[in-house]
Amino acid sequence: MDGEFITEEDLSERYRSSPFARPMDEFTRRWLEEHCDADDLSLMKAVWAHLWGPGPVTNHTGYLRERTGREPTHDEVAALMEHTLRLLEPCTEAWCASPEYRQLQWTHYGRSL
Repeated sequence: MDGEFITEEDLSERYRSSPFARPMDEFTRRWLEEHCDADDLSLMKAVWAHLWGPGPVTNHTGYLRERTGREPTHDEVAALMEHTLRLLEPCTEAWCASPEYRQLQWTHYGRSL
C-alpha cells in the first residue's frame, strides 16, 4: 500500500459494492427529504451525487459558483462544508439506530450493534 493513492472513484466503487450501500442510500434520501428545507435538500442532492454518483460531478465550490454566479471565497466553501456535515450528522445517527441497519449488521456479521 506504500505510495498507493485511493481515488474518489475507488472510494465510490468500494462504497457502491458494499452490502450497506443501497439500504443506506435509500434511508439517507428519505431522511433528508423529511428533514431538510428545499435549499438544504438541493445542496445534499448535489453533494450525494458527487460522493457516490451516478450524477453530475459537483463539489462545494461548484455548487456555490452555480448558486452565486461568481467564484466563492475559501471561507464560503468552508462554511458550506461545515453546514453539510451538520446536516448529515443527525442523519448518520438515525441510520445507525435504525432497524434496517441493525438487520444488515445481523445478516452480514452475525451480530447486532
